[in-house]
Amino acid sequence: MTDEPVQVRPAGIWEIARQRRDAPYLGRLSGVSYCPVFVLGEHRSGTTILYELLALSGSFNYLTAYHTLYFDQLLANHARGTTARAREDLNTYLRALGVSTRLVDAIEFNADYPEEYCFFLQAQSRSFRLRRRNLPAFDRLCRKVQYTGDPFRPLLLKNPFDFDNFLTIKRLVPGARFVFIHRHPLTTLSSMLQMVRRNWSDGNVINQLYSRAYARLQGSPAFSGLMQWLLRPDSGLQLGPRLMARRIARRARYYVQHITELPAGDYVSLRYEDLCRDPRGQMEKIFRFLGETPRHAVDYATRIRPRGLELLPELKRVEATLCRRFEPAMTYHGYGRDLT
Repeated sequence: MTDEPVQVRPAGIWEIARQRRDAPYLGRLSGVSYCPVFVLGEHRSGTTILYELLALSGSFNYLTAYHTLYFDQLLANHARGTTARAREDLNTYLRALGVSTRLVDAIEFNADYPEEYCFFLQAQSRSFRLRRRNLPAFDRLCRKVQYTGDPFRPLLLKNPFDFDNFLTIKRLVPGARFVFIHRHPLTTLSSMLQMVRRNWSDGNVINQLYSRAYARLQGSPAFSGLMQWLLRPDSGLQLGPRLMARRIARRARYYVQHITELPAGDYVSLRYEDLCRDPRGQMEKIFRFLGETPRHAVDYATRIRPRGLELLPELKRVEATLCRRFEPAMTYHGYGRDLT
């Protein structure tokens, strides 16, 4: 890091991350190993709060916004003792942009925010999912996080895009273990629809920091207008909600059909609703599965922020149709039409 002030513009962080200052230090990664634990679930199903609770326990190394945005200088900062300065530079940058939360909800966003690795993969390979072609970049990221963290802690990772990709992950990363979280498909769809509408109506500077492609699309009045039209609550076509429902149903069906192909000792599964009702019991179940003990005392109940269960009106009108589409997942996970 230099003493130059951070430039307050969305492209600034991207440019900093592309400076590749880690090149002289890459040899330090040889021999670094990691035991990955993947937190997987559909978007808006509770993956963020679960990931946050596990991170707060102090028992894991985990990917942060700082790791993602400063990927190409993590080792250099660590070697020079400038990591704290880099994190503060990032926080200063975010404050100057007016960013204090994730924008799509009230969850705090800063340099230490437990981040998803999908943004890193997209920047490296134009794919949000772990594949063979981006495995070398993913492996290097994991080694960097592990090297600059506690070498004796498992590595905690999260990516909703990989929810229906767990068999591929297991083939590519044989030592992987999984913590799956599920939520009622109807409320998942309702929450997802609200999030996407907010992104395209208000913009999301955080996504712009991660993705030049998103920044270009968000800056295009024609494309933004098209997305807002497709997502309008009063649209007769309701193409956006229909496509989202199809995607949720397909991914949930994949889980139901293929989860038994994972060794039983490699995964644990829970419901978001149960996590909200009994956070301590559910977290204890996860730690027993992982064979870990929390290093920090966490009051899980005060950290849980249950999301409302009321469906959007346009979804309420077609609730019966949606239930038929989601029926395999609802039955498998014990959900009824009461959204619990």
